[in-house]
Amino acid sequence: MLRPYHSQGGITIYCGDCREVMPEIEAADSIITDPPYGLEFMGKGWDRGVPGAEFWTAAQGCAKPGAMMMAFGGTRTHHRLMCAIEDAGWELRDCLMWLYGSGFPKSHDISKAIDKMDEDRRPERERVGLWLRTQREAAGLRQKDVAAHWPSVTGGLTGCVANWELGFNCPTWEQWQKLKQVIGFGDEMDVEVWRLNGRKGQPGKAWAEREVVGKAKWKTLNEAPLPGADCSAENRSFKDITAPATDAARLWNGWGTALKPAWEPIILAMKPCEGTFAENALKHGVAGLNVDGGRIATKDDRARPPRGKNAIYGGGSGTNLTAADSHPDGRWPANLILDEEAGAMLDEQSGERHDRGNVSRGERKPRGGHTFCQNLLRDNAPEFTRFDTGGASRFFYCPKASRKERGEGNTHPTVKPLALMRYLLTLTATPTGGTVLDPFMGSGSTLVAAQALGRPCIGIELDEKSCEIAAKRLEPAADTLPFPEPVAEAM
Repeated sequence: MLRPYHSQGGITIYCGDCREVMPEIEAADSIITDPPYGLEFMGKGWDRGVPGAEFWTAAQGCAKPGAMMMAFGGTRTHHRLMCAIEDAGWELRDCLMWLYGSGFPKSHDISKAIDKMDEDRRPERERVGLWLRTQREAAGLRQKDVAAHWPSVTGGLTGCVANWELGFNCPTWEQWQKLKQVIGFGDEMDVEVWRLNGRKGQPGKAWAEREVVGKAKWKTLNEAPLPGADCSAENRSFKDITAPATDAARLWNGWGTALKPAWEPIILAMKPCEGTFAENALKHGVAGLNVDGGRIATKDDRARPPRGKNAIYGGGSGTNLTAADSHPDGRWPANLILDEEAGAMLDEQSGERHDRGNVSRGERKPRGGHTFCQNLLRDNAPEFTRFDTGGASRFFYCPKASRKERGEGNTHPTVKPLALMRYLLTLTATPTGGTVLDPFMGSGSTLVAAQALGRPCIGIELDEKSCEIAAKRLEPAADTLPFPEPVAEAM
């Protein structure tokens, strides 16, 4: 019998494999989740691969017809995520972009790597490699026959054996013991392999010759920008800034291997409807997106004065704005979402954008803040004023996760901001709210946001520690907001 790890006030957590749990739970009205990106983020084992079609087939089995799904992906691997979702029978509807300025570069300094190379030990490794090749050929084995015992993350062959035989690196002691079993050689080279392993990780001679030209503070003592890390002054130490020592390192000074991450895709997919959207809405209570609930609040007064008699459009009798443009609740939701820093970068490029409207909609005072996400955290009732100015970010903005949102002791490395999750929850809501499912719950941001909006939510997570963190985050129950009333008329 399926037993929840935690259940309180419409929020339920299951600890287990989502493929096994999903067939046992009630039908969900929408799915919002942040699955692994397949990047082995920070060396985490759970991020080794992108969930395949079997996961999304199971998700479709517990979703109502017409249910919308939003799944975060990585910039390098979201194509695999999209293919897996589509192969499972979901309809791809869009791809949202969440832009943020808070990401930190994960680049490898090529110049430093060149100086760190232990080329002085290359002849010793080559001698081991040549001996290994001789033993392999004597056993009648090909390189790929041996490499098959060290498959890649995706299941393909790696070039590890070739690298060993060419002396680029040396097998670890554990790998060497396995090679002895696979190829069937003796202990003749054990002493040399053991000695080389004892020197692994030690930079070459050139690294010690790099000139110190300055000092810089580490982010923390181990320079690990982990959530909740103590970055106070007393916990900081200084690291050396060094200049390249060799001609090759000087040539490659300033070269790295990656750009700073600044956006993540959010795949929007839908379980096929039964009939039309209207028929599906009446039969299953699920259809489309909550467009009016997800409108971006603005202080602009976008009405325009009557045009002259010679105007081409409007006949001189009113505004030429569409219903969507002039809707009192704000702008039509876009497939672009920004955090504060990304918004500031966009504003710097866009400059000040002045509202050209000159017809007031009454004596309504502007509220501090300019976005749907901010207003949703208050009372979901945006107000407007005339002659609004500001950068372009006010049309797309959503803030990043704060330390308070994460909660004490939350060590999960990929926590999403609650304002963003509330926004996505609102976009995918039904007129009555509807149950939302997160099959890759992590530390429970979807659940915390759903709790605040009054939406029933089911979270599934394989890691028990993450389940514990999520349950703890739900305990102090954030300021709960009543779910917005159903829209009276379609616009």
